[in-house]
Formats: sequence, structure tokens, C-alpha cells
Amino acid sequence: MNMEIIKNQEDYEEALEITEKLMEADPDPNSVKGKLLNILVAIIQDYENSPLKPMKTKLIELNNKKGSLLRGIFVPKNKESVALMIGGFESPATTKKKFKVLADNLSISSFRLDYTGIGLSDGDFSTLTIENLVSDIKSTIEVLNKKGFSKIFAVCHSLSACAISLIPDCFHRIILFAPALNQKELLRYWFVDSLEKEIDWNSYKSHLNEKEFLKDCLRKNRMTKANFISPKYFMENKDKDYSDLLSHHQEKILHIHGLNDKTVPISSNNITFKHNIFIKAGDHHLERPDMVKEWLERTLTFVNEDFTRP
Repeated sequence: MNMEIIKNQEDYEEALEITEKLMEADPDPNSVKGKLLNILVAIIQDYENSPLKPMKTKLIELNNKKGSLLRGIFVPKNKESVALMIGGFESPATTKKKFKVLADNLSISSFRLDYTGIGLSDGDFSTLTIENLVSDIKSTIEVLNKKGFSKIFAVCHSLSACAISLIPDCFHRIILFAPALNQKELLRYWFVDSLEKEIDWNSYKSHLNEKEFLKDCLRKNRMTKANFISPKYFMENKDKDYSDLLSHHQEKILHIHGLNDKTVPISSNNITFKHNIFIKAGDHHLERPDMVKEWLERTLTFVNEDFTRP
């Protein structure tokens, strides 16, 4: 590293590391080490205040098991721990405000992953299944492990909670935003809702025609907001409730849910979590500034508590 200028992120991190060691030694200001410390502090401040310094945020590409390129936004901070963030159904993590806010405020590194066919990533969204989503997440974990991260925190929204529930041992801690774990009932609830019935979670079953629902699960050329979706996803999940898979991992799970969530009503959960943040007027996305204010600090505390434990 050039002691007169910091050219990149690597130089910056090296300068911080040297500075920290010198500060611990508390050298005489007039000694060689003391003068070096003063120089380092000055050039670090110049770098941090420079409008031309390189961005810390990086775009990372990786291959999934099928050879498609997955992409995500990586923010390096802590070299040991990283938060892996995954969005919900047809929802890219790279552009979701709640993940950006959390990444900015965490003391650990973060990687906002867009899974197959979503956002920045390649591939065909119509192949979406929970099994394939798990595969994308596992491919990402392998890359993060190779980068030296030994502790991975999962942060997921809605549908991706189902994938996380199948591999909970891969994660140090898990943060669930509005988990859509009870797919069996939610798929039926969404089906009735799509018929423009005036229903809520407590009343939808009285409007449900099971035969029509099963027929709809097999429908081909179904469109979502912007993509085709295969019957495989519906057939995979029409009888699945992933809730029980997390029942033995309560200590490391934080559950965040809006009490006004119409997409995944909190009553859909067939599990009572030990650690919860309930947002009284909260919707499904929990990204409005007043809602973020309610969950952000408590979520950071949940993550940071891990570093104070012996």
C-alpha cells in the first residue's frame, strides 16, 4: 500500500487495519509510529471524504447448478459474517428498499441475491419451485464460504422463507419478513382472492371450490405480473406447510410481520415464533418509512447480539 494515497477498497481496508493496531499500541505522537498513525488517519479521512472514491458496493455473479448466471449486490464490511438476503415471489432483493436499508445499517457484510429469472439474474422464472430456489441459495452459500464467510445470516421475505426452512442449519441466524410458510392454505386463499371475491383469511374457505382450485393448479401458460409460471410450483406446494420445519430453530429466528398484511395474513402461520416484531399497520412489504422505523433497530439488535455472546 502507498502511504501517501488510498487508491481502492483494498488499500482502504489495509489502512484501517494498520491504524487500528497502531491505536491499540498508543505510540508517542513524536515517535515514528506516532507520526505514521497521524499520516494514516489523514489519508483515511481524505479517502472517506473524497467524492471520487470507488463504491464499496459490488455486483457479484455466480453460476447456479443449472449453469445460469445469478447476480446480486455485495456490500463488504465484516470479513467473517454476511447477511444473505432473498426476496419473495417475483421480487428481486437487489431493488427492495427494506434490504437496502438493512444492508446500509448492518455491521456485517451483506449479499442481496436475485434468484433465477428475477431482477439482475439470468434464467427462466417459469421454472420456479421451492426446490430450485433452495438450489440457488445453496450455490450462493458455497460462493460465500469460499470468500471466507463462516457465519451466514439469512434474511428472507415471503416465499423464500419456504426455501430457508428446508436448510435452516446452513444459517447462523434467520430473519423472516412475512413468511409465506403455509403454502397449502395460502395457495387456496390466493385462488379465491383472484376470483375477486370479498374475502379475508377467516372467510375464504366458504368460497373455495376445491375441484376448481386443483384444476387451476394444472393450468398452463399462466402469467404472473411479468412472467410465465409453471404448474410445477403449484403441484409442489398445494399440500405443503413448511412451518414445522422451523419449530426446532426458535432461538435463532426473528419473525417480522405486519398485522395488516393482506397478502400473507399473519393468521396463516401455523407456528408461534419466540422472537417477534409485529407492525400494527404493517402491510406485506414493510418498506414505508414509518414501518421501517418500527423494525430496523430491533432487527439490528437481534443480529448484533450474536457478537456479544461468549
